[in-house]
Amino acid sequence: MNSKRTSVHNKSLLYFCIAMILFLVSNESVQAQSFSLGVREYIQVDGQWYINEDGIIGDQVIPERIVIQLQPEMDIIQFDSSSLNLLGLQVITGLIAENFHVLKVPSNLDPFISATALSNLTEVINIEFDALGEWTESPDDPYWSDQWNLNVSKLNMPAAWDISTGSSSVILAIIDTGVEYEHEDLNGNIWVNPFEDFNGNGRADFYPYYVGGDLDWSDNDNNGKVDDLVGWDFQDNDNDPSDTYYHGTMVAGVALAQTNNYENGTYLGVAGAAGGWAASQGVLFMSLRVENGQPLLSQATEAITYAAGNGARVINMSFGFGVPLLLWKQR
Repeated sequence: MNSKRTSVHNKSLLYFCIAMILFLVSNESVQAQSFSLGVREYIQVDGQWYINEDGIIGDQVIPERIVIQLQPEMDIIQFDSSSLNLLGLQVITGLIAENFHVLKVPSNLDPFISATALSNLTEVINIEFDALGEWTESPDDPYWSDQWNLNVSKLNMPAAWDISTGSSSVILAIIDTGVEYEHEDLNGNIWVNPFEDFNGNGRADFYPYYVGGDLDWSDNDNNGKVDDLVGWDFQDNDNDPSDTYYHGTMVAGVALAQTNNYENGTYLGVAGAAGGWAASQGVLFMSLRVENGQPLLSQATEAITYAAGNGARVINMSFGFGVPLLLWKQR
């Protein structure tokens, strides 16, 4: 009788130990202070996860957002049905670059265990966590926009304007917090997507086609974006990339505010480096809005892909990735 009790006790102890081991293994990545995924190493600091570049803290990452690149012959729908359903993940973006996609890890799953499982699949050739960038600083001085960039002692723009005031054949993609594209000093230099310009007048008319506007609720250029007249909002996934923080509007003003523009009996606003002259158009801007708190790597990548595919010759991003965080803050 005692031996049976001992046997039962030993089995119970064994099962308890197995359960504890499974529990510890399943929670190992949560408790860990560092984690390796492919060629990347990540480190936890004050409850947040960062890229660890040879001992130097880099960009902050979002473990719940996993970026994968599939094999060239692999379609995301096929991959989703064959693998992701088993892992419980969700595809939350379209194609952000060459077969790259972003996957969302639900709250009931450990993102590190999910990422490890994905990294072991032959269909996945690159994998990392989505990252947050850092906006460059802008001063708060009230007359800062009037100062150094255009004056004679710095860029000497009056002499440059004798040569060129900017050409509407050049498209500048501004990847930022959006642009107040109807601003009176910018609205003459808006890039308008010719495939979505339903009425063909070269302007962005954000009202229905049946009353003379451009909105027909169709993806006329088959780029996955419906009615993307002036660009795209990659944060809210819609066709209104209006500025939410006015950082992008400031950037647009420096680059291509309409210069020497006399409208309705008065000269308006400030001068842009390549904003045209009087009634002549300058460089056209494409507004591409990303997260305004901290820019997301995946959104920036998708915006770059969009810009390149729609004729942008220049891209402005007033933020950065890959600069070690400690070095950045010491600048």
